[in-house]
Amino acid sequence: MDMTRLLPRLRAVIETLIALLLAAMVALTFADAIGRCLFGAPIYGAHDITEHLMALVVFAACRSSRSAERI
Repeated sequence: MDMTRLLPRLRAVIETLIALLLAAMVALTFADAIGRCLFGAPIYGAHDITEHLMALVVFAACRSSRSAERI
């Protein structure tokens, strides 16, 4: 496979991953807030999981933005 075709596909995969991670963070925070308010039972470790997801999003987005500068 040609590199000129591989890099845009790889970038699209990374951008999709970023979007999925952001959606997971939103869903986890929403479910944690609903569980805390309505049922008095928050999701155990939700804050830590959200922090790890944020780190993944930041570092993946840094790589994606760096590759956008070179195109």
